[in-house]
Amino acid sequence: RLSCKWPSGKASLKPYNLAALENTLQPRWNRGNCTANAVTQLSTSIAQNASATFVILFKLLIFLGFFTERKQAFAKIIAILVLGVKIAELIYRYKYYGESVAQLLPLHLCPIVIILSIFMMFFHSEALFQLVYFWSMGAFFAIIMPDISEGMHDFASQSFYVTHFFILFSAVYAFIHFRFRPTKTGFIMSFLLLISLAFVMYFVNNELGTNYLFVNRPPSASTLVDFMGPWPYYIFSIIGIYIALSFILYLPFKRNKKSKYGSWKKY
Repeated sequence: RLSCKWPSGKASLKPYNLAALENTLQPRWNRGNCTANAVTQLSTSIAQNASATFVILFKLLIFLGFFTERKQAFAKIIAILVLGVKIAELIYRYKYYGESVAQLLPLHLCPIVIILSIFMMFFHSEALFQLVYFWSMGAFFAIIMPDISEGMHDFASQSFYVTHFFILFSAVYAFIHFRFRPTKTGFIMSFLLLISLAFVMYFVNNELGTNYLFVNRPPSASTLVDFMGPWPYYIFSIIGIYIALSFILYLPFKRNKKSKYGSWKKY
């Protein structure tokens, strides 16, 4: 039972039922849940609209590659543009999001693959293609389950889709126009390198207080990792899934012991 004071300054002796008052205020107390649901719906809508837009652009750029004989020069131009977008994104996040330099280091898997994709496209590297091809699955899952809360009017969100679609684009472009193919060596080395990278990143995270590659603790946002058990057991689940998906990506080319495809210059 409560006694309330009205703006007139007089005390009200009218009794109030606390349970009824709680029910009245319940929508405000649940505002956090409503906001979370709204953000989830917004992220889903953003993912659908942005994915449709970039899939069209993705196909257009691949298609344009058939109409130029200077395929490597075309790849260099795109790589430089994406590099500029990524640098601008880091500056934007540092200035407007207040993220520290330690948080902006490109040590998550997708930023690492973005850098590898840029170098692969610029230097026409078949060795880097192996890593980009097998590690690009991370970009695919990031696109269908984006961890963003802002609309597409936010530059960081726009850059997220541009750079992650670039990973997939570069792998497909190199496959079609450079005639690169995944190899058994690439399949094995990409796995061993990723395991080594995760091992090193554990100690880097301890020093910086970060969680790159999510090897020190689960992601703070809700992801599929939540269904894979607590730390460190979910790491072994991820390793198993990675091996299975990588083998599926390699399976169509399993009989090719060597990369015996013609030079991209003759394409």
